[in-house]
Parts: sequence; C-alpha cells; structure tokens
Amino acid sequence: MGHAWFVNPEARTLEVYRPSENGWLLLVTYASDAVVHAEPFEAVELDLLPLWGETRPLTEGRGASIALSSERTAR
Repeated sequence: MGHAWFVNPEARTLEVYRPSENGWLLLVTYASDAVVHAEPFEAVELDLLPLWGETRPLTEGRGASIALSSERTAR
C-alpha cells in the first residue's frame, strides 16, 4: 500500500500517511472546513465538509487548507 488516509469525524481531521523505513510517516493532518489536495491524489480537490455531514454554502469562499501536523513517523 502506497498511502493511508485516516478520517476522524469526531476530531474533524484527515491524516495522510505513507510508508517509510521506520514505519508509517504522517505527512499532514488537515482539519475542519479545509479544501485539500492530499497525496496521492493531488490533482483532485477534496472538500472536507461533506465528510462531517455538512455542505458549503454557494456564496462562501473555499476554506483554507489547514495543516496541523507534518513529517512525523507513526509506528
């Protein structure tokens, strides 16, 4: 497996991991109302709001991509 995504609806986060020599490396954690381009699908825009059962109003601008964590190894 090349990547793993962990979605936590309670924390409203999406964590992106990829394998490394020392286990799984946490690349980034996106949160809340972010609109992201997460590995390995950077070409695809992913709005996190529908993951939490919400919709983005048509008049509202896109949420900022909020990266809470990056480059951390998980074992």
